[in-house]
Amino acid sequence: MRYIEREWYPLTNENEEFPDRKWCQTTASIYNTMISNPDVDLSKVHIQMKLSVINQQPEGDENFIDEDKIISDISRFANTQNTVAQSDFFSNHPFHRRIEENSRRIYAPPVGDSTIQTKWFYERARGQYLDAISRTRTPAQRRSFELEYPKSQKILKTDLAKFLNVWESKPHIVSLGAQKNFADFAGTISKMWEANEKTINDDFYRDSIAKAIVFNQMSALVSQQPWYHGGYRANVVAYTLAKLSVDLKDKGYSLDFQKIWTAQSMSDNLKQILASVSEQIHDILINPPSNAARNVTEWAKAQACWNQVANLSIDWKGKLESEIITKEEQKIIQKSGIKDRKVLNDYECQLKIVEAGEKFWREFKEWGSSRKLLSDAEINITDILLAMSHTDKTPTEAQSVLLLETVQRLNQEGFPLTL
Repeated sequence: MRYIEREWYPLTNENEEFPDRKWCQTTASIYNTMISNPDVDLSKVHIQMKLSVINQQPEGDENFIDEDKIISDISRFANTQNTVAQSDFFSNHPFHRRIEENSRRIYAPPVGDSTIQTKWFYERARGQYLDAISRTRTPAQRRSFELEYPKSQKILKTDLAKFLNVWESKPHIVSLGAQKNFADFAGTISKMWEANEKTINDDFYRDSIAKAIVFNQMSALVSQQPWYHGGYRANVVAYTLAKLSVDLKDKGYSLDFQKIWTAQSMSDNLKQILASVSEQIHDILINPPSNAARNVTEWAKAQACWNQVANLSIDWKGKLESEIITKEEQKIIQKSGIKDRKVLNDYECQLKIVEAGEKFWREFKEWGSSRKLLSDAEINITDILLAMSHTDKTPTEAQSVLLLETVQRLNQEGFPLTL
């Protein structure tokens, strides 16, 4: 069972102490006032709120309602009087939470002669970056935060959708605009997550950041070209990278994103190659055929435009050897990433079990035993865990997974405490 607090405003940040409880604009303002002006009396402040209680249901139940979907629907229908981007309603999907967690945990390699490691800040919910800055209490803390998370390394969820859809050969979808592209991306990611959520692992995150680096550096590169006189830069970049992606896939290759991640930059060789190809792409975009929309922006949104670019003959031969890896090499990397993700999932499961605390497990055992809902094995493992609570020992991965599944089963039976 989860309790979801909502006000009449879209989500902006989260309560660190209670990660399942969402904070809204009014609450955030009061919190920031309390931190920045501790002398202000907030004891008589009241906030209008709506409390929605969602009971967890087992999949397979004919009345099963997906929890993430219903939370998204609550947000959507409770905010019809405000201008809320559709992308905000998908921000609670586990995919975005995992990318956010990766961005707060994984350091990028230092660049050049620098010894400073930074992180990329994934903004799953609007305003998170500014909220994080506002929570720093001193100038020194703010400088430290901005050093760790440079503003230039902030990525919005709509940006990520753009970067990834380009490499899925969808530049015409990207050209539809941020919200329509995000809607397409949401469908793709949901299917990927349902098929195997372990593919969304650390390597996937690093590849995604590499794709962001390529897109951003490509944007700067196009602006520097003598043939570029302004306009349609984003379309040129999207189509150029999508063309590279589809041609590599056809030959059984992929760009070496781990190399780009390690350098935090494209190589000079790759920049030179893409700059040359982008001019050809630009010529197609600004010269729509007579039977197509004469407006360049509308032409870029058309499947026919992408078909023309996809069929364009580009001589990549002999230029990309140092920039690419084979499909077989890519599969090995992906397999390793899935294995690492499983290890991380097991560790996260162990952490949840231990952090729940002795009081939780005593109530769990008493509630389940009194209703004859626990097997002898489940009671035995709970006793082992309770005995460990006074030592530095931790349950095994198998024990942790079993306990987590048992808690979820008891939640379906009405046990009020959740992990």
